Amino acid sequence: MGKYEAATTDAKAGVKKRNAEQRKALKKAKKQLKKKISSARKKARKERKREKKERKLEKKNKNKNKKRKHEESIDSTTSRNDEPSPSNELPIIDSPYVAELDGPGAIHSALDFDKTRSDSVVSTDKDANANASADANMDPDDPGKGLTTLLLFYQYVEPPWDAQTYHAGKTFVETIGEKHGITGRMRVAREGLNCTLTGTYHGIRAWCRDLRTFGDRDEFKKTEFKLTDHLPRGQLFPKLHAFEVTEIVNYGLGGTRAPPIGKTGVHLEPEDYHAKMGEKDTVIIDVRNHYEANIGKFVPPKTGAEYIDPNMRKSTEFPVWLDKPETKEMLKNKQVLMYCTGGVRCERASALLRHKIDTEDDVKGLGIKGVYQLQGGIDKYFKHFPDGGNWAGKNYVFDKRFAHAPPAVEGKERARE
Repeated sequence: MGKYEAATTDAKAGVKKRNAEQRKALKKAKKQLKKKISSARKKARKERKREKKERKLEKKNKNKNKKRKHEESIDSTTSRNDEPSPSNELPIIDSPYVAELDGPGAIHSALDFDKTRSDSVVSTDKDANANASADANMDPDDPGKGLTTLLLFYQYVEPPWDAQTYHAGKTFVETIGEKHGITGRMRVAREGLNCTLTGTYHGIRAWCRDLRTFGDRDEFKKTEFKLTDHLPRGQLFPKLHAFEVTEIVNYGLGGTRAPPIGKTGVHLEPEDYHAKMGEKDTVIIDVRNHYEANIGKFVPPKTGAEYIDPNMRKSTEFPVWLDKPETKEMLKNKQVLMYCTGGVRCERASALLRHKIDTEDDVKGLGIKGVYQLQGGIDKYFKHFPDGGNWAGKNYVFDKRFAHAPPAVEGKERARE
């Protein structure tokens, strides 16, 4: 083989070798690229999974916080009987027909059907349209047919039930609840009941009648049941829940720490309480949580009582607030008025203040001129002062209405819509 042929053969071999190396390098590069792409995809999938998990966890925590906040408001009293509700912008539902059960034994309606309607609703053309569907469902034999009745009440028991009576009581209220198709929430403690319930017109009343019969001490013979009839079916709670609790309002004062409930503030009916707000040397304490006070509160006359918001997040902060030196200074030589949504929070709060006056020298020395509370709470005040009286804003509640203004105010708001 000549030099030319040898050089040609070497050149071809070199080209072949370089091509093989290039193919090998390209194959390796492709493999690496594929690996990188696969790794990137895997990483992206992992990141998406992580983000999805975080969103799920965030949503879970948000729901948990929302539930916790709502439960804390319920702890303040599980019902709108006394206490709060979620956002300030939640929908307001009309509460047109109101009846009360008062007096021992049989259930009595405060007003007959027609009178209740005219007294508790400010009528407008829009009101008429809004109530048309409800009116269409009304049956003379069953005025609540197809609609919902809301029941709010609390009852302290003193001395507290023993363990056997307590468990018998819880079983009893659950059993009659199932019997009459009742839904909602019940806080059941040895010191009593605090309930927000929904059902049919007749079902709720039958449940109340049955409850009157429980116990050897006639514990519920004089219980004040607050009813709101003819609400939409959407206001029904889905299930009945009976919670075993230490206190029907969570003040952190359970057991032997609880001040005697038999010695509370003087219960004033709405008219008397309204007049009391106009008196000098008087303070009015909002026993609700701060977020409730943010959307509505009493505004006494300028020459009358001084409004005090303890700025509580939950009711367990009230005893601490009451012991503060600045609080005691505000109460010095004053009449003390208290109010809440339905009355139950004031029971323990006013009992605590009176107990301190009796047992603690520094509180006794404040010269407090009297402790008073609003019987039936804001709920009852609205029924006696449908135009709102000294109230400004909306009342935060724990049923599905969430918040509402006095009846006449709501009527005017609807008329402007």
